[in-house]
Amino acid sequence: VAKVYCNITSTGTLGAGSYNVASLTDTGVGDATVVYDIDFSNGNHATFGHLLEGPGASVKILRHSGAGISSLRDTCDVAGTLTDVDRSHIGFGDQ
Repeated sequence: VAKVYCNITSTGTLGAGSYNVASLTDTGVGDATVVYDIDFSNGNHATFGHLLEGPGASVKILRHSGAGISSLRDTCDVAGTLTDVDRSHIGFGDQ
């Protein structure tokens, strides 16, 4: 069962249907910080990012520090530049 889920829009805001997300901060082009409402009990949890943008596009979890905070950073291989795109974030683990 997913413990956290959110959609992040290309404008850097939370999309509809978020679960267990306290806040989202757009920290730059292709970079956002998601703060969970209820923290994971320890650092042993898994988070994933997903986007549909075509060949070579990917979302990566760049920083993952402790329980409760995760930073997403999107990369796209269009000339190797970061870009803001719609993406999803999901997390599993003990709370």
